[in-house]
Amino acid sequence: MSARDMAGQESLVKEVAALQEELAALSELLFCSGILCEGRFRAQLHRRRFRRVLARFPLEAEGDLVNLQIAMNSRDIAASVFAFVGFPVSGFRAGSKALSKSATPAELKASSVGRLFVVGGESNGQYLASAEVFNPDLDRWEDVPPMPSPRSFGAAASLRGKLYICGGSDGLQVTQRVVAYAPSSEEWTEMPAMVHRREGCGAASCNGLLVVAGGGDGVDLHISSECLNPESGGCWMLLPNMEEARIGCAAVSLNGQVYVCGGCGRRGSLAIVDRYNSAEGQWEAVRPMRDARERFAAAVVHGFIYVCGGWLYGDPSARVLRSVERFDPHLGHWEDLAPMPQRRHGVAAAALEGQLWVCGGSYGRQDVRTVEVYDVDTFAWVQMPSMHMPRNCASMAFVRF
Repeated sequence: MSARDMAGQESLVKEVAALQEELAALSELLFCSGILCEGRFRAQLHRRRFRRVLARFPLEAEGDLVNLQIAMNSRDIAASVFAFVGFPVSGFRAGSKALSKSATPAELKASSVGRLFVVGGESNGQYLASAEVFNPDLDRWEDVPPMPSPRSFGAAASLRGKLYICGGSDGLQVTQRVVAYAPSSEEWTEMPAMVHRREGCGAASCNGLLVVAGGGDGVDLHISSECLNPESGGCWMLLPNMEEARIGCAAVSLNGQVYVCGGCGRRGSLAIVDRYNSAEGQWEAVRPMRDARERFAAAVVHGFIYVCGGWLYGDPSARVLRSVERFDPHLGHWEDLAPMPQRRHGVAAAALEGQLWVCGGSYGRQDVRTVEVYDVDTFAWVQMPSMHMPRNCASMAFVRF
């Protein structure tokens, strides 16, 4: 090859690399803006590649084609293949007839490993008792039995196959009631009431206990925390106080410890993070978030704590956030990630299929039913099917049952 040919080839390689980078950037913008659905895009890409391979290596025997059709129309086989290669099944519904087929309740129950539930909240002035569950096998939200009474600004946690909703408000009064939902029987059960009435508190399950911290009772803010062992049949027990009283905080459980992040204190929005050391029975301060925030969402994905959205309140102005942060417990460090496509406060979040799901909230005076997923591998946001109703300050958790 001559020097001229080598120079031309090198130039061509650089041009191809530049085009690939531009295409990747364009795809990220389209996905984040919601113009293009990543799941459908990848499904169409899959179809085109499959047709190209089939044209190059045609199936000669009729029996081969029949066997292939049987395999591609088997939900169990298709779902197992996607799970084995590490892809979230919900992102490939459009690419497989098997994954888009309806399933009987018995089939769904048999194949279930867990579901994502969103409960209550406020919908443009109306307090809700309704609840929804995301069915990843059908790629849609479905209604489940409502709570016994409407409530917003409650806290959700899952423990031993049940969803617990703690506290909240019906618009008239703050409650200390706790209810539990069992997906296996589709029934709500009244649980022992908390010691204090709380709204805007954080809740998490840790070492077999429900832990609730912070919040407010409509008059004052709480610095207290309490716990319950639902299996013991006993009552809630007070734990040591946190470092500072706050409302609109978020709590998660990680490595046998409870983290309570942010919220609004008596002097405005907070960035502080408290961690409950269950071995010593004390709260301790850890590195604060980069942004102070309240009415935001938090969840644990692959051993990292993610916080997103919320409201920054203080004198002289208030603003709605779209920023996202991630905490590495090993390094004790927060880092900024790709922001949400839309500013929202009152959002709810949970982890599903190794991804961060963020639902509902409000971007001002309008509550939304938007659902977006943050792909922790590609650092991009993907639009998912919307909930049935707009929900602001709803309670959300993943329940394994």
